[in-house]
Order: sequence, then C-alpha cells, then structure tokens
Amino acid sequence: MGAVRADAQSPRAASPYIQVGAPSTQRGRRHARSRHRHRRWSRSLSAGCRRRPDPQEIRFHGHGYDNASVITSDGSGNSYVGGYSEPREGANTFVVIKLGPDGAVRWTARYDGSRGGGGGQADAVAVDAAGNVYAAGYIAEGEIFSATYDYLVVKFGPDGTQRWAQRYNGPGNYDDFVRQIAVDGAGNTYVTGFSYGEG
Repeated sequence: MGAVRADAQSPRAASPYIQVGAPSTQRGRRHARSRHRHRRWSRSLSAGCRRRPDPQEIRFHGHGYDNASVITSDGSGNSYVGGYSEPREGANTFVVIKLGPDGAVRWTARYDGSRGGGGGQADAVAVDAAGNVYAAGYIAEGEIFSATYDYLVVKFGPDGTQRWAQRYNGPGNYDDFVRQIAVDGAGNTYVTGFSYGEG
C-alpha cells in the first residue's frame, strides 16, 4: 500500500498523522480568545468581591429548654431576643434577653408572675427611644393538658426591671395569642393577634 502524502497547503502538512477530533486553527483561535476573556472576567469578578466577615454565633442556656421566637434591635446596636426559657427555679418561661453590640448578654428579664398564670412565651418585642422594652406573647392558665392561653404584655425598663404587666382574656374565655406589638412616642402600646370571641 502506497504512503499517504500530505498536501503542503494543508494545515496538517507538518504531521504525517491525522488527528481525530483536533480543532481547526480558526476554531482553536476562537477557543483561546474565549479562555482569555473568561480569565479576565474571573479576575475582574474576584477583584470586585469582598469577603464578608463570618457571622457571630451567640448561644443562651437558661438551664432547661430554650426557644427564641422574635428578635429586634435599637439604634445603638443592642439586640433583644424574646421567647421561652426554662429557669433553674420558678415556673415562668416568658423571657427577653438583651445583647450588646458585641453579642454579650446585658441582662435577662422574665415576667414576674404579678398577673398570674405560668409558663408563657414572648412572641413580639418593641423598644422605645428611652430604651424601655415592651414584650408581648402568651401566658398559660390551668393544667397542662387543659390549659387556656391569654395575651401577656410586659414593660421592662432599660435595665431589665419589670415596670408593669397586663393580661388579656378574650370574650370567648379561651385561647388568645399575640402576633405583633408597637409603641408610639407617647408610650402607648398597641397589640394585635388572635382572640376567641363569644359563642
């Protein structure tokens, strides 16, 4: 069988072998330009990105079961977390925790039981310009498997001391649950939620 002679005008003339699947010269140039653009775009993207700092993880242990249900903050960078936290002693689990800008616990405030009931959870929190904290949620009444729930609204001072507490039992004398709380410039508090009616 005679030898195959490559044409001097062919791009394959420099090699006696046929390269299966090798790109043409024109296609190769396009591929190289594409890789160059990709590298340039990657460098530009890397230069434009700024690594965000790792999130800060803060844990709170109240000596039993703990559950955070709401968080808000003030203009000074303090955070207020409301929820449920079992204490070492006592039956009231309605709690608000104040954290400083550095994440350290400034104080832990619990409902003092002055309006009766037990257990409970803070589900909404608001802070006024003076640093007073208003927490709203529920408080339980009765045995664990037949308990009913009422609104509970508590005002804590800037130092976490309880100033007052109010409880609301709807006309249906059954379950009532808070959804939101707001406070105006005059210190009036507004609470919305769910409440059973009569009948």
